[in-house]
Amino acid sequence: MQSSSLLFSLRQALGSGDGGRALELLGVLHREGYPAALLRPVLASCHPGLDPHYLDLALLPPALLLAPRIPELLAEVPLDPLRLQQAHGCDRATFLKRHLQAVLQGARPLYAGLPAIDLRHYHQLVQLHRSRRPWLRRLSALECLALEAEAGLESPLSALSRWAPSDHDRLLTRPWVWLALPEHQGDAAQFAQALGIPSVCQVGSSQAEAAQLADQAARLALEGGGWFILWTGDGSPPAAWAPLLQGVLADGGSPLVQLGTDAGGVTEVLPPRPSSSPALLAISASWLARRQPRQIQAFVRHWLEGPPPSIKPRIDPGLLPRPLEPRRPRQLSGTLVLAATQAHLDAHGLDALQHRAQAQAVLGGFSQAEVWPLQAQPLASIAAAAGEQAVLAFIGPADELAPAAWRRLAAVLAWRPDLLLCSDEELLGSTESQRIGQRQFAAAPTPFRLLSRGHLPGLVALPAKEMVNLDLQPRYGSLHALLRDLGLQWLEQGGAIETLPEALLRREPHSNPTLLAISTPAQRQLFTADQLLELEQLSLRRAPAWLAPGARLQPGPRQGSVLLRYAPGPSARVSVIIPFRDQAQLTRTCVLSLLEQAGPTPLELVLVDNGSTEAEAIALAEELAPLAAAQGISLIGLRDDSPFNFAALNNRARQHCSGSFLLFLNNDIRFESPRPIEALLDPFALASTGAVSARLLFEDGTIQHQGLAAAPRQPHDILSPGKGLRPGFATEPFAALELPEQWSAATAACLLMRTADFDRLGGFDESFVVAYNDVDLCWRLTAEGRAVIVTPEPRIIHAESKSRGDDIAGEKRNRLARESGALRRRYPTLFQVGDPLYHRFLGPASHRFEPMALPVGPRAPSRARLLHSWVRPQWRKPGERPLLIYVHWDGQGLVRADVFEQLRAYRAHADLVFVSAAPALLEQPAAMAQLRELCAVVLVRHNEGYDFGSWQAGLVFCRRWIDRVPLLILTNDSCYGPLHSVEDLFRRLAASQADVVGLTESTAIRSHLQSYFMAYRPRLIRTALFWAFWEQIGIWGEKIDLVRAYEVGWSGVLVDAGFRMETLYLAGQHGNVTHTHWRQLLEELHFPFLKTELLRLNPIRQDIAAWYAVASACNPRVAAMISHHLAADRA
Repeated sequence: MQSSSLLFSLRQALGSGDGGRALELLGVLHREGYPAALLRPVLASCHPGLDPHYLDLALLPPALLLAPRIPELLAEVPLDPLRLQQAHGCDRATFLKRHLQAVLQGARPLYAGLPAIDLRHYHQLVQLHRSRRPWLRRLSALECLALEAEAGLESPLSALSRWAPSDHDRLLTRPWVWLALPEHQGDAAQFAQALGIPSVCQVGSSQAEAAQLADQAARLALEGGGWFILWTGDGSPPAAWAPLLQGVLADGGSPLVQLGTDAGGVTEVLPPRPSSSPALLAISASWLARRQPRQIQAFVRHWLEGPPPSIKPRIDPGLLPRPLEPRRPRQLSGTLVLAATQAHLDAHGLDALQHRAQAQAVLGGFSQAEVWPLQAQPLASIAAAAGEQAVLAFIGPADELAPAAWRRLAAVLAWRPDLLLCSDEELLGSTESQRIGQRQFAAAPTPFRLLSRGHLPGLVALPAKEMVNLDLQPRYGSLHALLRDLGLQWLEQGGAIETLPEALLRREPHSNPTLLAISTPAQRQLFTADQLLELEQLSLRRAPAWLAPGARLQPGPRQGSVLLRYAPGPSARVSVIIPFRDQAQLTRTCVLSLLEQAGPTPLELVLVDNGSTEAEAIALAEELAPLAAAQGISLIGLRDDSPFNFAALNNRARQHCSGSFLLFLNNDIRFESPRPIEALLDPFALASTGAVSARLLFEDGTIQHQGLAAAPRQPHDILSPGKGLRPGFATEPFAALELPEQWSAATAACLLMRTADFDRLGGFDESFVVAYNDVDLCWRLTAEGRAVIVTPEPRIIHAESKSRGDDIAGEKRNRLARESGALRRRYPTLFQVGDPLYHRFLGPASHRFEPMALPVGPRAPSRARLLHSWVRPQWRKPGERPLLIYVHWDGQGLVRADVFEQLRAYRAHADLVFVSAAPALLEQPAAMAQLRELCAVVLVRHNEGYDFGSWQAGLVFCRRWIDRVPLLILTNDSCYGPLHSVEDLFRRLAASQADVVGLTESTAIRSHLQSYFMAYRPRLIRTALFWAFWEQIGIWGEKIDLVRAYEVGWSGVLVDAGFRMETLYLAGQHGNVTHTHWRQLLEELHFPFLKTELLRLNPIRQDIAAWYAVASACNPRVAAMISHHLAADRA
């Protein structure tokens, strides 16, 4: 039946009240994909008053949509009556009339335990969620939401896991282990408990105890690190030293950290040394893990007994390096201040609030608690009574603290007592205080964020003595207003604000409202009118210190937000630089849209023709100049025939500009809202603004750009938050996408700067030819303390890369890799530690501000599962030569001809162990015979654990010999070759002094040696760390997780432990050089191999058309083998 007939039949069924027939017809229309917009009028007649956006069978079940028209269908509505009664206090019919709309719009939760979330937003989450997406094949979004209550938000499979308690803070903690000295054996547990250390390890004079300590240190190093704590005092260590030690360890950098005492009190001891006075020594697990048991014994003995008397002549102290100045922590006390409005005091009573404050102080570890009625004079009295060494921390009347929150604050403030410190936060469910979730992942406060939305998140703490220097209002209507005021004054007076990444506060937003980073509709309407008026007045009062001349403020679109407006002086002028090559219509559309939407700001257009060959493009500037002149705008046409270099084109064009501002613009930009230049100028109302960009949309209306952040420890360099989202309900939860926001960088597809700033920085760095020149420019700006702001206000379309194509293949990909490598080398901290303006626990590959995935472990240990083992009977003196373990896999059990060539070449330099994970190899007698001829050991096993599982099996089998070998090499069959003699490779290897040597490295995720060929020297082989790593090899669900843990992670562990690593070929190059530089490796460096993946899959689309000619010039025989294998593989 045709859709029009179905729709006619549906109207008939509704008219006759035939609910069963109507449900059947709706089901057919839904399965056939009948457009929701065309079905909406019929559904609206059934459910009058319901927001039309939700009249959609993908969102709501048919029975619910029809029930108001046909009441007997209420029984078919798939919602739990008991859960509705618990959450809304009514039956289904009443729920549909009174509460359904609020639930759909995110003003109320559907069931107790669920968050209040816009159903369209939830539908989008389910569509993107791998484990929940299949639900949508048979259920509406509302039915899926109802099922979430049964599954529980804590489930990792939930699409609502954002609203479950976050477990990310455990990633910040490194375990401490108490080292129990012989004289403290009986008191070890008590001493450890004094510092909150749960684990105790015996340390004495025996080699067995030292070996046990090395094993434990190795396990901790592989799990991310840890510390062993040694105490040399007679009694129990002071409990107050725990946060002091925690704070100094958090700074990192030294494997040995010591706290002791002198006449001035507690101090950091530099350099660490044995002491007769009580002292705590923290020893890095990585530092211990690289040492032999005898070295650990000697170290402990040295620490306990002191160094032996020196027989060396005394050195003139003047010749010694000047020692570092040890830091001295302050012994601080914490006062928890519960801030309550008069309404809270009237509702709950002072005694009840004081009792709650005391309970939270005990939970958080504070020494005292006070209730403060949000008036200046009582707060000054609290600060004075707390004393010089006190810290005040603020919570709302129904907020909760994370356990031991004070210890975490004190760990930082004891060493840096002049900070204003805040934290991340989670929210308490409004209807049930036990539900904790919706972590905010709050970013660092800045003047722009404080001024525009009062951004001072979480548990806020500052020195009590500094309160006297602040100009407080007589009273405040909300804690948010006080903290905004404190923050702005603190920064104005030159104070520093830092944010701890931990969620130390659990906010109840109804009693302590704020402008949340991630919110539901109901959470965006919590301020009263009086509170909003106070916030507006407070902003006006504090703003002049931060604003440029011509600036003003106005209330923003979200409660508590402020928009900056800017009217530059009469001499201000914006020079718009637009490079282009051919594609005249694209550039014409860009210029005409700007002319059509232009406001009153004087403009100057500079069109840079970068070598156009089409007549229409060559004449474009002459064509457009009169149109611009008609609006009083000058248009300059420049011809620049140099090779394309975006940075250089703009730098040269700037010399022809007369404006006080420069707007860099791609020619595939189109303006679709009035006064876009004025909207871009507005953030310059903040005097410290350095650059401004805008939300840019793809042609389909989804976000292409709304700010950029560094993506640490990822294959990609830059994250573009919001990309792919459609402005509206998909972006409304995120304040950073709905309001102007500060980012560390923005795209130069549309970037406005002051000309003076651009000139002072020297313009774009021209070594970044196409990519990252804008990011580099912005990061140089931010290094000067300038802010990069992105505004969502103008509507701008960006047909990205239409003018020059995408950087996805061949030489373009290689150029991108080179520029990426240059960026990473210039800003290593951003790519290892993270972007300071973006929370470290936000997913570095998510555009939706999703939490990063927590680390996963292997599903099971990898087992050897040997099917066959053979050892050459005539193997003489095993362990005297280098040992090379070569691992192999082939689905059919075949061994490539070139693999035998590799083994023959390697045999001259090492004894060979061949490990195959292809059981079918046992059915290839000729191949097995060749392997026995070439190798000292042949093992065949089931395929488990990928190559790392095979290396593990080979290592375990050969361990009796490995402790004696001068060199251990682990390699695999992922390369074709040898196309050159391996003699040069082994000469390079012999010349290296490193502990671990690889042929090539990759900087993706983190700089690491590529695992296909790694050589280990005895200094590493004989450590507990080496064997602990190979013992924990497991089976992973996803290969990328295995690569992160074993290939990338293992290199990181070795670097952290202090082992020296070296790359033999093309060290320091970014990307996978075995793909991007394959030709240079073969022709110039005589590299012996070609990666099989390059020739078989070519995943990054390199130009390999000449591979056979290049390979044949090196070794025609092996090249023919490779060609034959590729032909057979394709067949």
